[in-house]
Amino acid sequence: MAEREVRVKLVADVTDYEPAMKRAAKHARKLRKALRDLETIQISIRVVRDRG
Repeated sequence: MAEREVRVKLVADVTDYEPAMKRAAKHARKLRKALRDLETIQISIRVVRDRG
């Protein structure tokens, strides 16, 4: 498999980025606090492949 360097320039409107990151950080702090109170954690992952 050959490798090749590709350069791209992404131009995006980021007016909603900072408020969204602040909201995410707030939720992450709440989640981290809630996780500290848990005794056990069970995580289930299911992979479904669509072969249509």
